[in-house]
Amino acid sequence: MIYNLILAAILCISFILCVYSYTLGVKHGRIVANGGTPHIKNPVTAVKEAVKHAEVEKETKEIDIQLTSAMNYSRKTAMDALAKERETRAKGRG
Repeated sequence: MIYNLILAAILCISFILCVYSYTLGVKHGRIVANGGTPHIKNPVTAVKEAVKHAEVEKETKEIDIQLTSAMNYSRKTAMDALAKERETRAKGRG
């Protein structure tokens, strides 16, 4: 029973790799047909680029949150924040 599951997993993985290789070949074939040369990224460079992209995306999201909160600032939100702060201080004393 377990051998059948292992065999099925190996067959699924090899099928996925076969499809991936085929699509990569088609992509590179189109590049060559258009007069270009296919470029394969170095795995280390690809990981560095992915990490850098994730950091930039995180910083962008933080800036977006800050801008949104600044744009939503009004007298009502300021008064609500003050009331909330007073409540927390009162709880701390009691």
